[in-house]
Amino acid sequence: MILQVACACLLLRRKVAEDDLMEAYSFSQFITYISAIGGQAFGVWLLGLSVNNFSLVAGINACFFLVSASILFLGKSKLSLSMSSADRENLKNEKLFDQRPVPNNLPKFTPRFS
Repeated sequence: MILQVACACLLLRRKVAEDDLMEAYSFSQFITYISAIGGQAFGVWLLGLSVNNFSLVAGINACFFLVSASILFLGKSKLSLSMSSADRENLKNEKLFDQRPVPNNLPKFTPRFS
């Protein structure tokens, strides 16, 4: 998952102008959230419509995955990243999270129950 996010960010950086990068990230996140909510709502609606026939819903889900894989396979030439060896090395060394050490002098948290 982390590598997938890193590759998506790298692909956006390569394909989108620097001035439009923030809008591209925002649009990507918006589409991701809308797809997640819409997909869950569609799944619940389809499950209710099929009177809890899980095998039918699973079959339809598999068909959607097949369509998605076909679209990605047919459009993979447009999604090529064409990375040089230096870029691959930078991706390996890129820190995805803040890796600063946690300070030791933080106050201790003690929960109090009433």
